[in-house]
Amino acid sequence: MAGCSAGRAVFCSARLFTAQLDDAVLKGADLRHAILNSATLYKTDLRDANLELASLRWCTLGGTSMPTVLTGTRMFGCQFEGAKGAVVGPVLVDEEATRSLGGAELEAWFSAQGAEHVQVVG
Repeated sequence: MAGCSAGRAVFCSARLFTAQLDDAVLKGADLRHAILNSATLYKTDLRDANLELASLRWCTLGGTSMPTVLTGTRMFGCQFEGAKGAVVGPVLVDEEATRSLGGAELEAWFSAQGAEHVQVVG
């Protein structure tokens, strides 16, 4: 799925284990409950997507020169154990989608979710 354009696509509960989503445009996609364990997301555009209760364990969220764009993404209940990489925020982290975190606060939130090596670059 690298380089795909699937804005507003519905991937609820999809099993995307080890998927390569580099350069994919998934703006506004519905990925609630999706399993993205060990996926790679270099330069993936997930702006305004819904990742609530998704599993992103051991995934790679881009790099400092090719971060995953998560601006406005709903991330309540996501599982991030072992995830690493670089992201652009801010993201919505509560169930009501009213609490937005960016910068150092977002890095601390990722760390609290088990993703100790995620850097916020924007």
